[in-house]
Amino acid sequence: MRFFWVLIFSISCATEYVSIDTQPRGVQVLKKDNGNLITIGNTPVFVKENESEKERYRFSYEDNKGDYIVTDKTFEKSRRCLKKWKDPFYHPMGQKEAKEYPFEMMVDAFREECVPYIRAHLKKMRKSSAIKQCRKLLLVLPRSWYRKVSHQLVEHWTKKLFPTEKKFCDSLVDIRKSNVELMFNRKDNFNSPEKLEDMSFKHWARLGHKFKASHVIFFPYHEEEGVYSVTPTVLDLHSWEKEKKPSFSPFKKEIKMSTGFKIGNFFATAFRLIPNVFSVKLKMDSAFHLEDNNVLGGDTERYSYRDLRVGISAGSFRFPKKRWFGEFEIGPRASFTTWGKQNRFYVTELSLALRFFLHLPFNGVLNVKAHGGGANIHANNKTYGKSKNIWTWDGGITLELYSIIFRRWMYSVGATRVWIPRNTISNDKFSLKGESHIFIRFGYFFPELRALAGEYFY
Repeated sequence: MRFFWVLIFSISCATEYVSIDTQPRGVQVLKKDNGNLITIGNTPVFVKENESEKERYRFSYEDNKGDYIVTDKTFEKSRRCLKKWKDPFYHPMGQKEAKEYPFEMMVDAFREECVPYIRAHLKKMRKSSAIKQCRKLLLVLPRSWYRKVSHQLVEHWTKKLFPTEKKFCDSLVDIRKSNVELMFNRKDNFNSPEKLEDMSFKHWARLGHKFKASHVIFFPYHEEEGVYSVTPTVLDLHSWEKEKKPSFSPFKKEIKMSTGFKIGNFFATAFRLIPNVFSVKLKMDSAFHLEDNNVLGGDTERYSYRDLRVGISAGSFRFPKKRWFGEFEIGPRASFTTWGKQNRFYVTELSLALRFFLHLPFNGVLNVKAHGGGANIHANNKTYGKSKNIWTWDGGITLELYSIIFRRWMYSVGATRVWIPRNTISNDKFSLKGESHIFIRFGYFFPELRALAGEYFY
């Protein structure tokens, strides 16, 4: 099991993002491709590389004579292992380290991250003719229990203040798109990063590369009687330094929330209407639970049928937080599956589920789910060629341990027990009380729908 987790971790670190920066900034970055030099962008910029490879880059700029030159020297990435992160699992672990340190010690053993970077100090460059640097700012929602607060503070700044205070070519990353990416990094308005150290360099570099962002802006605030005093804070994604002279002025925003709204926010936070995982479930060790009709209060018997069954479902899962943390939610659940072997039952369910998620430090989540709702059961007896369509209610409980790998794919193992009303499906001898099974699930994580819905309502 330890080897499996180390293998998954090693695969996820195969690609990295390199920070390329120069002094002065604003020069072109060139890379040889099929014998030709192509332009990557202007410094500072993030480039994507394989961790085991070292690409070579050159720079193009205007010298003191007004001529455009390309550096003869090529530059390749180096590493610095200086910064300490709150999320130590993203330390690139080599084979030697994997052998020397057991998996259960990873949380405490590794506190540093080796940052890939390229830095160049260019001489004889005409500074006045250097390309002016245009900042692209990555917006981070301020942390708040109330989604309304997080969104209204940022919306007020982007619409009212940013247009009047921005530099000549400053631009912003679409907050809806960056929110989705932060979800993959286990961040939302409840635990949004408040400083760069709240996420690993690799995650910030991925965001910088994806959105071509050079800076990130946080919105720390102080609230007093519904008035929020906000201080926009800009940091450089490449140097990790706070700007010496603030670009944007502090502001105040009044946001009133009634007691009714706060209560409603609690339930709205827990209620998840839109699913974020579509999955295929492989059922094993399935069994019917039958009650003897000839014995009053007779015991329920378990009739096992060992037959691999496939089901599909759409539901809600929380992205692992890699730490001890518990949370619950309420939301709809839809599924289609089959019961039985000779007597085959095609079961379509639409129910409401109460879920409790216990996040674990090793990138796993224990999910306990109780559901109840309506079901359509199409009964088909292959032996006698009879069929029947039944509408009823059902209820069940599921215990499941899952994890998400490669950003979007999840897998899990678990067990489910389902109950249906007595005499819904019966014959002269027995009544079917329900079904149980052990399963393996493979799912696709898709948070974009939920993020778009959140933007619509707030």
